[in-house]
Amino acid sequence: MREDIKSFLRKDAIPSPPETMEGEEWKKIETIDGYEVVGECYISNMGRFKKARARNPDVIYIANIKADLNGRVRASLNVRPIGKKTTPVPKTFYINVLVGLFFLPQPKDTENMVVSPKDGNYSNVKASNLFWESKTDNFLRVRSTSRKNKKSTK
Repeated sequence: MREDIKSFLRKDAIPSPPETMEGEEWKKIETIDGYEVVGECYISNMGRFKKARARNPDVIYIANIKADLNGRVRASLNVRPIGKKTTPVPKTFYINVLVGLFFLPQPKDTENMVVSPKDGNYSNVKASNLFWESKTDNFLRVRSTSRKNKKSTK
């Protein structure tokens, strides 16, 4: 057997968890929106998401997450309803919402609130760039911004 394959199969060759950036803080996601998270998943105040591999839970990796067509970044978590022993199903959550729930002060009524970026860039999901606002305020702000952009392109 080749040496590089042998070293890969050694238990001590399992890669260590990803390095933490300066000023980065990680929090474990155990429950969210009435769901219990199955497996280890973490979110950082820098907007990075990491989880344990399904087949090898000893290996924790930073998940490659990409922005969708609207520029919003999402992550998939395996969840099941709290208190039920059903088979876990994948559910997608926006990273800006996860960062807001775990790193921003919670408003009294989160049901009518959304997490928005201060700079308008939904790909910039650092906690320092996010804030809670009402759904109405968000709608009005986004609509006024899109109208300004349409007028400037004419």
